[in-house]
Formats: sequence, structure tokens, C-alpha cells
Amino acid sequence: MSKPADKRDQKALPEERRFLTLIMVSPPVVLLFCLIVTYFAWKSVWQITVNELHSQFNSKVMEIHTRIQERVEDYSDLLQGASGLFAASDSVERDEFHAYAEMLHLRETYPGIQGLGFSELISPRDKVRRVASIRKDGLPKFTIRPEGVRDLYTAIIYLEPFDWRNQRAAGYDMYSEPVRREAMNRARDRGEGALSGKVKLVQETESDVQSGFLMYFPIYRNNAPHATLNERRSNLLGWVYSPFRMGDLVRKGILGRQLDEVKGSLGIEIHDGRSADQASLMFDSMAGSPPNRKPIQPLFSSVKTVRYLGHDWTIEVYSLPSFEARAGMGQARTVAIFGGIISLLITLIVWLLSTTNARAIKLAEKMSESLAASARYTRNLIEASLDPLVTISPGGKVMDVNEATVRVTGHPRSELIGKEFSEYFTEPDKAREGYRQVFSEGKVTDYPLTIRHKDGHVTDVLYNASVYHDDAGRLQGVLAAARDVTQRMLAEKALYASREKLEQTLIQTIEAMAAIVEMRDPYTAGHQRRVADLSKAIALEMHWPSERIRVLYLAALIYEIGKIRIPAELLSKPGQLDDIEHELFKTHAQAGFEILSEIDFPWPIAQIVLQHHERLDGSGYPQGLKGNDILPESRILAVADVMEAMLSHRPYRPALSMDEALGEISGGRGVLYDPEVADACVRMFREHRYSLPA
Repeated sequence: MSKPADKRDQKALPEERRFLTLIMVSPPVVLLFCLIVTYFAWKSVWQITVNELHSQFNSKVMEIHTRIQERVEDYSDLLQGASGLFAASDSVERDEFHAYAEMLHLRETYPGIQGLGFSELISPRDKVRRVASIRKDGLPKFTIRPEGVRDLYTAIIYLEPFDWRNQRAAGYDMYSEPVRREAMNRARDRGEGALSGKVKLVQETESDVQSGFLMYFPIYRNNAPHATLNERRSNLLGWVYSPFRMGDLVRKGILGRQLDEVKGSLGIEIHDGRSADQASLMFDSMAGSPPNRKPIQPLFSSVKTVRYLGHDWTIEVYSLPSFEARAGMGQARTVAIFGGIISLLITLIVWLLSTTNARAIKLAEKMSESLAASARYTRNLIEASLDPLVTISPGGKVMDVNEATVRVTGHPRSELIGKEFSEYFTEPDKAREGYRQVFSEGKVTDYPLTIRHKDGHVTDVLYNASVYHDDAGRLQGVLAAARDVTQRMLAEKALYASREKLEQTLIQTIEAMAAIVEMRDPYTAGHQRRVADLSKAIALEMHWPSERIRVLYLAALIYEIGKIRIPAELLSKPGQLDDIEHELFKTHAQAGFEILSEIDFPWPIAQIVLQHHERLDGSGYPQGLKGNDILPESRILAVADVMEAMLSHRPYRPALSMDEALGEISGGRGVLYDPEVADACVRMFREHRYSLPA
């Protein structure tokens, strides 16, 4: 009996050993498996946070590129506007150019700009005569620099503001320097703005030396063709241009108030051309920083070559340690720590289960602790989200929120839970409609809402929400997450403000042109402004919309711009004009149209000016238009022009009385003048006691 028993014992021994071996191997296998899971969880959390920060970095890079593009376009528009000054006059004198630049408020309107100037093209045979003329014009020490004999000369004759730094540039022949010459030739040949390569400006001193560049726009002789390359080269008068010190441009013009936000977070380098080496470096935001401040291998970097006005810049943006610190490594570290702890706990549990039943109770206690730790870990992940997270019951009550929701509403978690979710939005009905949409479609994406904080301030958000079910498939509620889009909306407002600034530049150009007309005709000084004021009053009486009145007012400010082409002695003649002189004087409407049609106004300014002497019966000029063929703005301008002229003294006649002038308007009603306009004009003076401004 004993022998069979021994045999059974001997047979069971290998099986027990295999079981014991399995027990001994289980803990390290379990540990390895848990550590692998922890590793992938850590890597996933780290990648998510890095991806989020990368998106922020890309957004900043895009914003920087956008601001550079907008600034280059702003300054290009400035030069195009200045070209309009030359197109509006046969000769722009120094005081006219100064007055134009003063009205633009260059340093305030175009931060980062060094100045606005004009470089004149001078042939060798005209050099001596032109230098003498400029010296006589108020610059007694003027000379063309550098000295030497050349086939062609240029000279900076105007540069505003004419401060100490810009005075260093007066007379400099930019065409003598290869980098500047290439850009000047490109602007001349293409008939458009051009950007130069990297140069050292003549305005630079020995301190705070910065890399520079210049922007050019060609000026051709008035009434001379420039449709072909040969015509543009033959009829070139010179260039309006702006010099820039790259450091000042980036700090004041491109970044501006963003400088403090970018400083310390991102490094920015701007290189001339398509390469990013030390020789081409024009701007380095890290210049003057402590050694080794620039990371050898930044976490994020962007190198992009962009063409501005025919010239390439290579722009490098890279992250600095302070920016990279936002990568949320603490979350990944938390995952690694808790994952490691849980891995060890599970391994310990397996080891305890595989050794003795006596440790079963202790093992259960440790499992409870590990589950609690896991729950805390899950909650920590939810609270780590920067976006508000909310779970909502099918009935619309708040079930749970994270800390971000508490911050954005100003209400504690205990106060939020159980309340109607829609009452924390500025538009509760819209919020409830979005909630119904979640149930009908299963989810909503980027649903715009505005959260109201307890203290009254609001946060614009885009909500993303979806329904969730339990293991049995029963509907439990909605999980919603909000993304703060306040900064994006601010950026859109900034873009709108930029557009308004461009429109303001056009208005300043119109006012500058109006000032030039008054300088040419002192006997009618203020005439255009009085006509503009009366035109505006008539349009208001006719209940025109404000935008249309604004266009009419701007056209009235410069409707006599064509008088620039009328000889000054004819404008100030004390007696009546003879037939030939009168025909010459009548050309000013067509001349004004030709001048203004060269400017790309967003309104029909040129057409309004062209038609302001047309009459309802076709007796006007220059086109002999009749009735409704005449623009309504021109019909108002015609009445205001005649009324103001009759009420004003002229060298050849005294002013008419109010009754005589209104009688003339009433007499021409329906024949010369639009009846509605004539009636509105009479009402303004007789019923509303309107009087022309001084």
C-alpha cells in the first residue's frame, strides 16, 4: 500500500514544483505588464500635453507672421498714399511734403517707422543745377553723397520727420549702393513696392547699431505713360521710400504690446534672404541675453521663408525653457508615479495571493487603498484640464464639474451641482437649444456660448458635448467641455481695428489733398470745407444714411482738386474771365477726375468730383449729363457749390444776399438743380437757420 502512495507522492512532486514555479514567476510578470501599461499611459499623457503646447506655439508663430505681413502691407499702403500726393500735383514742394507727413502722424500711426522720404533721380548734366536749387530751397549745405562720377545720381531731398537722425541721410545717393540699387530698380521696373536687402542705414550712429532695410515705391512723371518697361525707365521721377531699423520695427511696430508676452517665452530671429546664418541676421530677440540662453535643441521651432514685396525674409521662431515648462510634465509625472505605485500594489497583491491565505485580508485592504488612489488619480486628471468640464443629467441639472468650471463661473462646486445648467450663460435659451441638439444628434461641436461669471464679467467659449451611457446602454446624461476663445475674438477685433486704421489713412490723404488745393487758391480758402459742411447738412435733411453722407462729405473736401492744374494767375484774377479763360477753367472737373482715379478709393470719389458741374437739363460740363444720369451725390454737391459761391466774396464781385442766393436756387429748381435737393437747401437756411461755417 505504501509503494503506490509513494508513487503518487513522487508523481505529484513535479506538478507542485510547476505550480510553485508559476507562483514565483507570476509577480514579476504582473509587474512587467503593469509597468508597460504605465509607460504607455505616461507617454500618452505627455504627448497630449506636448501636442497642446505645440498648438499654442504654432498659433503664436502664425500670429507673428500675420503681424509682420500686416505691418509690411501698412507701410506699403503708406507709400502708395504718398504717391497719390505726387500724382495730385505737378510739383510737390518741401513745405507740401512736410505738411502731408505731419498730418499722417507717422511715429504714432506707423510705429517702428524711421521716416517717409523722397529720393529724386538726377542726371549728370542736371547735378550742379539741382544741387544749387536745393541749397536755395533751405538746405545751404546740401550735397550729393558719396562724391564721384557716376552715370546716374539719386539724392534724398525730403525725409520726414526731419530730426537729427534723419538729417544724416539728406543728399545720400542710395542708388550708389548695390543692395539699395537692386530694390530701387525692381520697384521702378515693376511699378510696385519693393523691399531691399539688409543694409546699414546712414542714420545709424556708433551706439545701438541695428540692421536696417528700406521700402521703395516708384514715382513717375505726371501724365507720362508707364505701361511698358521702357516707359517706366524713361519716365521715372524718383522714389518715395521709408527706412526701417529692424530692432525698432519689431519691438514697436510688429510686436508692440505683445513684446512682454513673447519676451522670455519665445525667441525670434529674422534673417535677410533664404538662409538663416549669422551673416544674414537682421534681428535677434535674444541679443544681449546671458550666454547660453538660447536652447541648443528647443522643443519647438519654426523656420519659414516668406516673400515680402519681392524680397525674401527667413523667420525663425523657437521656444524657450519658460514656454516649454508649460508642457504639463507634472501630469505625466503623476501618471508615472501613480502607475508605478499601482503596479507595485498589484504585484504585491499577486505575491500575497500566491503565498498565504493569512494575508488575504491585508491584501483586500491594500486593494481598497489602491482603488482609492486610482479614483484620486482619475479625479486629478479631470481637474488638470484647463477647460471647464461638466456632466449634466437628462433633466438639465449639473451633476459634476471640475475646478476650471468653478473658476470661470465664480460659483463653488457645491453650489453648482444640482442647479439648472443654462442659468450660468448669458443666453439661457440658446444653451438649452444646444442641449436639445446633443440629444437629437448625439453630440454638438464648437457650439458658441458665453459664460457669465459671478462678478459679472463674461467668457466666450465653444462647447463640445456628447451623450454617455452606462454598461447596460441606459442614457446617463451629457458630458460637455468648453474651450475659451476670448483671445481669438480679441484678435478678430484687432484685425477690424487695423482695417479702420487703413481707412483713416485714406481720409488723412483726402484732407492733405484738400489743404494743397487751398494753398493754390487763397481767395477761396475754406470754400471746399464750407461746401462739404453744407452738402452734409442737405443730405441729413434728406435723411440719407450716415455712411453715404460720409462719402459725400469726403468727396466735397477735395472736389476742386483739379484746380491744381489751373494757372494761379487765373484763379486769382480780379475781373471776369474771357471765353478762352473760362473754357480753360472748366477743365478742372475732368482734371480732378484724372487725379483721383489714380487712387484706389473704396468709394466713387472720382465720379462724384467729375459730375459736380453737371446740370439737370444737360447744360453742365464736362459730359453734358442729364437727370438721373448724374450721381445723387454730385447733384447735392452742385447746389452746395453754387450756394456757397453766391454767399462768398470774390475778387470780381461782392457776395449776394441770402434772399438773392436762395432765389437763384429756387429759380433753377427742376431745370438746373434736383428739386428735392433744392428744396432741402432752402429749408436748411429758411426753417433751420443754417449758416455757413467761418
